[in-house]
Amino acid sequence: ETADDWRELGRVAWGRDRERSLRAAENAAALNPENFTAITFLVQAQAAAGDYQKAIRSADIADMIANTPVEQLRARIARLNTHILARDIPAMKATLSEVENAIDAVVPIAETTPVANRLSEGRFRDHPAWIVSSAESTQASALFNLNAYEQSIQALERANEWISLLAPHSNGLTAHNVKTRETKNFELLAQAFSAQDRQSDAYEAHEKVLANWTELAESGDASANEAIPIAWAGYGQTAYRFGDIDKARTLYERGQEIIIRFAAENPESEDCQMAAEYIECLMLYLAKDETPEAFKESYRTRLASVVQALADAPKDEERRGELIVYASTYSTALLQEVDENLEELDWLIDYLRTVSAQMQMDLGANYFSVLVNYNAEYIAARVDEQTDDIPAARGHYETMLSMYDVMVATPDVQSFDSERFRTELYGLKLGALFKLASFKDEYSPQYARMGLALSQQLDDAGQLRTSDQYYLKTFGDFVSELENQE
Repeated sequence: ETADDWRELGRVAWGRDRERSLRAAENAAALNPENFTAITFLVQAQAAAGDYQKAIRSADIADMIANTPVEQLRARIARLNTHILARDIPAMKATLSEVENAIDAVVPIAETTPVANRLSEGRFRDHPAWIVSSAESTQASALFNLNAYEQSIQALERANEWISLLAPHSNGLTAHNVKTRETKNFELLAQAFSAQDRQSDAYEAHEKVLANWTELAESGDASANEAIPIAWAGYGQTAYRFGDIDKARTLYERGQEIIIRFAAENPESEDCQMAAEYIECLMLYLAKDETPEAFKESYRTRLASVVQALADAPKDEERRGELIVYASTYSTALLQEVDENLEELDWLIDYLRTVSAQMQMDLGANYFSVLVNYNAEYIAARVDEQTDDIPAARGHYETMLSMYDVMVATPDVQSFDSERFRTELYGLKLGALFKLASFKDEYSPQYARMGLALSQQLDDAGQLRTSDQYYLKTFGDFVSELENQE
């Protein structure tokens, strides 16, 4: 088997089995470490798996072996996409100009490269026009994350212009790829228009998204079927943002109707079940202004249901995730009007602490019971911050800080990939230190210096995730500011 064989296997597995796709990408790169296409695919696979540091190192290799302007652009796209997935704002800013320069170098090539009447899939993916379109889409996503909405819209419009050039020459799988890329561009356009308060433009983009997904579904694309109800929900969220409550309700109900049918037809599909729960949460959130007591009762019922499921299967990772998501979603809604919801927030905090204590009794020392308690402390800290009780908020964040050491020492953490798990959890510790330092009071210097020392230590050891690089710079800025004051 050649590097190209493994890369093709990884590409085929991409939408269905990301872990298998990553293994195939690793094998392809190992067999031919100077194969540019194999290395850039490895960057994608590592970033999708959340291993951002490895992805950046692979992107460095791609940069070094890129021999043409088109390859240089593809390497920059892979790097920028990694920063986007990692939500690394400083790195996005630093990479955007490199991508823009690389696009400028490839545009003349794309404009002069002939387009065959019917592009084969391989020639389609390698055509400079498609690569420029991909670069513009990736650039637009980064700009959106940087709140540069007008620039994001302009990049998306340029991306779709390139797509319209290729669309007449595509069929089969290439036509599917063109329509899917265009649809995702319209999804981001809808969000950017919404952020700019351009209601009619946002609605028009949502209508285009629905039309495209429907066309893809009618052509036999199963993934488009699953995307349609989420597209209705996204449209509903935009309507809700503009205060168009009746329209939002109608759109949510349309999405809910479709996903309930899909979930019934595919009872084994976790994606369908999760989408159904997501839209149900949106419906509940919509009801909170109209029937606040019913909204609270619905979330209490939902929390009780998942806690009961955990009592029957305490190590069920899916149910554990649901508990954290429901608690987070509910607390976020309640914190929007903290004065009116203090009693319910106190109930939620006590409820999570009780669940944590019960799991501790049932399982002995385990990381998840500590994580549940950590979330209770975080909600309590947010409440105290919003009611201006900073000493109490500091106390909760200090408790969260101490919980990190308890969490990583639990026996269940020691029983699996504890090093990777600790790396994931470092973000919790850095986050608590950041909050403690950001109060800018007499206690801030010690926490800023602790945060800087920890982030530097992790960075030197190659354990600071790209998504946490923000802390290294921010703690450094905190310490510099404090030293200047002294």
